[in-house]
Amino acid sequence: LITFVVCVTATAALIPAASCGCTAGQFSVASKKHQLGDDDDEPPLQPNEQAGEKPPPGSFVFSNARFLAVFFVVHVFWALGFAVPFVFLGKYALDYASAQNPDVAAMSVLLGVGSVVGRLSAGFVSDYVLGVPVSLFSPVHHELTLPLPGPVKTVVASMACSGLTCMMVPVTCFTPASVWAASFFFGVFTGGVFTSNPLSLATLFDAAVAAKSATNQQQHVSLAEGDSKPAGPSALPLVMGCLGPAIFTGNAIGPPLAGYLWTVADSAVPGFAFAGASMMVSALVYAVAGSAMQ
Repeated sequence: LITFVVCVTATAALIPAASCGCTAGQFSVASKKHQLGDDDDEPPLQPNEQAGEKPPPGSFVFSNARFLAVFFVVHVFWALGFAVPFVFLGKYALDYASAQNPDVAAMSVLLGVGSVVGRLSAGFVSDYVLGVPVSLFSPVHHELTLPLPGPVKTVVASMACSGLTCMMVPVTCFTPASVWAASFFFGVFTGGVFTSNPLSLATLFDAAVAAKSATNQQQHVSLAEGDSKPAGPSALPLVMGCLGPAIFTGNAIGPPLAGYLWTVADSAVPGFAFAGASMMVSALVYAVAGSAMQ
C-alpha cells in the first residue's frame, strides 16, 4: 500500500512536467538564452511547436480516463479469479480427487508447462486463427456487433476459457488425471492472456487515437504532424503501470474470498464458481470496451 501511494504521488508530480511538451534539451537551451539575454526577440517555446513533435502519451491516456477506468475494473475482476486455482487446486486434488502429494507436485508442473504453451502459441492464434474479422453476436443486432482485432479476441477468448475451466473443476475433476488436465488447460489460457494483453491494449489505444484524429480532421482542427502517428505503443508503459495495481488488488482479495466461501459452504463449488464467474465477466466487459474504442 505504501509503494502504491508513493508511485501515485510521483506520477501525479511528473504529469504536469510531461504535459508541457518540452524536452529537457529545449528547457536547457531556453534557460541558457535567458541567462545570456538572447531571448529578447524570440517568443517562448510553445508545446508541440516543432514539426513532427507529438504530444506526450500521457496526455491521451488521461484524457480518455473512462477507458482506463473500465480496463482497471476489468483487470480487477480478472485477478480476482486468476489466483484462486493456483492457491486451491492442490487442496482440491487432495480432498476431492483422491490425489497424493506427488500428484499435486505434478499438477503444479503441468500448470507451468501449460502457461509456457499458452504464451508461445498466443501469437500464432492471434494472427492466423482469430485474426479474421468476425463479430461476437449476430450482425442483425448492430448494437451488439463487436468487431475486434486478433490480439483483443485472443485476450477475450483466453479470459473466458480460463474462467470456464475454473468453473468446471468442481463438476468434472474427481481423479488426479482430470485435475492434471484442468491445470494444464488453465495454464494455457492464462498464458495467452499475459502474452496478448499488452499488444491488445496497444492496439486498442492506437485505434482510439486514429478515431480521435479522424474526428478532429472532420471538424477542420489543425493537427501537428506527430499527432497522426500511433500513440498506443508509446502509451503502453503508462497504461500497464496504471493497470498493475488492479492486478495486485484482485490477487489480494480473490483467494481469501474464495477460501471464505469454501469454509462457509463446506464445499469447493462456491469458491471455484466465484473465480470462474469473475474471469468470464472480465472477458465480457473487455470485449465491450474494446469494441467501443474501435
